[in-house]
Amino acid sequence: MKYKGSFRLVILLILQLGFAQNSGALQWHMPAAVKLDKPPIDAATSLNGKRIFVLTADGNLHIYTHNGKLTGTIPVGKHVDGISVSLREDLVMLLSKKNSTVQSLVIDFVQNLSSREAPYKGPANAPVIVTVFSDFQ
Repeated sequence: MKYKGSFRLVILLILQLGFAQNSGALQWHMPAAVKLDKPPIDAATSLNGKRIFVLTADGNLHIYTHNGKLTGTIPVGKHVDGISVSLREDLVMLLSKKNSTVQSLVIDFVQNLSSREAPYKGPANAPVIVTVFSDFQ
């Protein structure tokens, strides 16, 4: 009986050491560095990682793509000293210790779609409605 228990313990230790050594490697890369005109105060990313929000000392909120391309700048005021992005990437919370406030900022990300070369049926100037279903439950 003693030998069976010792044998099982030795096998478990060997298996555990074998798995610990083959746990994988850490891989990383830096896709882009963003050069700012003013020092950053705070930064946050959207949950899906597509957008980077940077609050600068001059009271501006800069919005970048995940690879560092500036998509827009929103003046929020020098009193804002912190930001937080909600689960929805279009809602940013602006924090101000000086004013003791939390303010929500809703951002509409508008994309222009060109239908210049696309085939169509009917009048060329007919109104078009695009509906996006982004939350399926």
